[in-house]
Amino acid sequence: MAADRMSKKAKLDRGLSHSPNPITSPLVWAPAKKQYRTFDYYPLISNEIDDRHALDGWNACIATDPSGGPLYRLKATGKGTKESMIVTLKQSIALRYPGATVETFHRNNILLFDTKTLPLTWSLDSLRAIGNVDLVQEVQDHQQRSSEETKEYIHVNVSLGEMYEEGLLEEGRILNALSLPRNTSHSDHPLQSIISSDIRAFEQTSNLPTDIYTPGYPVSATSFWLVATKGAINYIHPDCFGVGTVVEVLCGWKLWYVFQHRRTVGNRQDSYIDEYMGDWAPGFIPDPKDWTAEVVLLEPGSAFYMHPDTHHAVVTLENSIVKGHHFYSTATLSKTVSGWVHMCMLGYSITNVLHTELLEVLLHMMCYFGATISGEGPERHDTDILSVEREGLLDLIALGNLCLFAPALYTCICDERESLRPAIAMAAGAYISIIQRLRTRYCLIFFEEDAKVAAHAPESMMCVDGVSLRVASLDIANFARTSAAHFGRSLIFYAGRALRQEKASGQHESLWIDFKQFRQDIEDSMHTYLQMELTSEFVDAYKRREAKRLFLRPVFLVLQKNEVLQTEAMTDWTNILDFDPSDNEEDNDSYSEDSDGGKFADRESGDRDSDNEQDFTTTNLLEEDAMDGAEEDANSQIGSELTSEGRNSRDQSYCP
Repeated sequence: MAADRMSKKAKLDRGLSHSPNPITSPLVWAPAKKQYRTFDYYPLISNEIDDRHALDGWNACIATDPSGGPLYRLKATGKGTKESMIVTLKQSIALRYPGATVETFHRNNILLFDTKTLPLTWSLDSLRAIGNVDLVQEVQDHQQRSSEETKEYIHVNVSLGEMYEEGLLEEGRILNALSLPRNTSHSDHPLQSIISSDIRAFEQTSNLPTDIYTPGYPVSATSFWLVATKGAINYIHPDCFGVGTVVEVLCGWKLWYVFQHRRTVGNRQDSYIDEYMGDWAPGFIPDPKDWTAEVVLLEPGSAFYMHPDTHHAVVTLENSIVKGHHFYSTATLSKTVSGWVHMCMLGYSITNVLHTELLEVLLHMMCYFGATISGEGPERHDTDILSVEREGLLDLIALGNLCLFAPALYTCICDERESLRPAIAMAAGAYISIIQRLRTRYCLIFFEEDAKVAAHAPESMMCVDGVSLRVASLDIANFARTSAAHFGRSLIFYAGRALRQEKASGQHESLWIDFKQFRQDIEDSMHTYLQMELTSEFVDAYKRREAKRLFLRPVFLVLQKNEVLQTEAMTDWTNILDFDPSDNEEDNDSYSEDSDGGKFADRESGDRDSDNEQDFTTTNLLEEDAMDGAEEDANSQIGSELTSEGRNSRDQSYCP
């Protein structure tokens, strides 16, 4: 009896008693048993207030079907829903139809089930397969969050063997080992051959000069283990540098939450520069008026493929072992680029790991695209190559813009950048060669009347009676140049905001963005590649835009120049519809910046989207963006006319 009392006292002294009042999860689908179920989470008494506040806040954002079930099951049963961020797929089906799988991942996260990965048990043998069980490692201790004095110091040093022992105790410590290295092949997740475009790009560009590119795929930055004891919580965060992420649970259960802002309609790529501004902070509780969420159960036999730059949170329901990979996919390149920019601007304030070596992976991808598209043409290659359609071209331009302005962005995260300059220049050259080839074969067709109708199915507008539709053609290189200029000034504006946020959050001055150097690097890139000066009028015009995004995403068709279509050439090629096909709102901005880009003043109004659906309007970049007189420079590497064409697409109609 005395021993029993001492045992109970020891448990209480450790502060590991659990509340008798559970937090119940939303209804989730359990693929293994093909049934709906809920789960109870019993928080530590010492953490109960914080944990209940967090989980109740997440659950309040969950979007469900009318009966309370998850939206992704409504999609899976054929009843359909555009709102769901997730699609469920059986592995055999996903592998049988690779093209459809890539298209699915372009629009949705994928919950894969019936995988063939062998499960593990919570045992020392399983943990030995991961690494040395006696090696002391830095892991998160969930209990440490309960102390005001140690709230920011949540890491402790324990071994995997100690984690195993704690996991066996009824009231063991809640420990979470993140990103344990996996020194194994990078090509062993279920859909690797379909979705991981970066691996094939690396393999196909293995002959790049080793004095410019680091040889070998960075496995240490892309493959990892996650080990956690029951009760661990990962608060809301994105993964680093715009990577896609796949996690396979080999042991235990996890609830995996994904979040998106309600202004994000139909899972499109918004690229708002204020995505991590305002009320966002690591671990923040989203307001259900502004955010929506979905949650999936991950269990042995399932894998979750998550989009880049996705806000997500995780609850560990049972002692778990997870195998994970980061990857880049052609299907989600625009999200990858926006994620890269967010990480460069805000760094450790929005994530806990920065793998700077991942930039070379994206540079390899651009060199791969350049070698194939500029050589033989994209039609002869598989799904790793971007399609010559609107979405594919926009993704290509997004990655190209990252290459053009990489010298400035890389400075934000790494003091040493000189060694990467040749690699960046080679990738930028590959992008330019792609654009110059595409412009000889394709043109862009824009819609200037009834565009709100045409936005949803522009190709169908060519032969619809009773629709007033004026179309105009635009040279691809001119559009690429305009997009690059817009991207560059977006970075200037974003850097100013990021600097302001860094100061407000109390970060040490050594971690601040060097705004003067950053702006100079942007100006250098614009001069080198666009032959364009970054005027204060051009930057100030961006500040007046209600929706501040990194990308231009107008409505257009990409047609071959030999197709029979009578169009009028755009005499003002900067008059582009800055409009996304699924956009139906105008966005109110919450900040006002001084014209020098270095001083900022708050506006009293809140950072909220308009609740009123607005009529579609075209955006005249000539007027709004102060590009008057910014005629295309004949020396510009992007946008220069090819003399062999004998035709100026801005001055006369194109008649095939």
